[in-house]
Amino acid sequence: MSPPAPAHSVGPAKAAPQAPTADGSAKKRRVIEGGIKTLILEALAKYGDDGLASQPLIHAIYQNSSLVVARTSLSPQLSRLKAENKVQLQDGIWKITTEGLKSIL
Repeated sequence: MSPPAPAHSVGPAKAAPQAPTADGSAKKRRVIEGGIKTLILEALAKYGDDGLASQPLIHAIYQNSSLVVARTSLSPQLSRLKAENKVQLQDGIWKITTEGLKSIL
């Protein structure tokens, strides 16, 4: 029996082509329609004005999608979203902006 589908609107995860690892074996990757930025925005939208620090945001993404996002993948996406005025950083807490909410509705 397979686990239930994640409760997010970015669509189902799809198997991507397998990339060889250093030892020559293939490693499966999951592709999310909308990408990490969409997962970030959806997680932050659930917390509204309270927002989340980076590590709790990683946990919230996992809770919503069953995907583990590395901090090294999260940080550049947060910077891009901030440059797009979709999130803001206040005292170490990331919050979604009105522009960010519009982009996921």
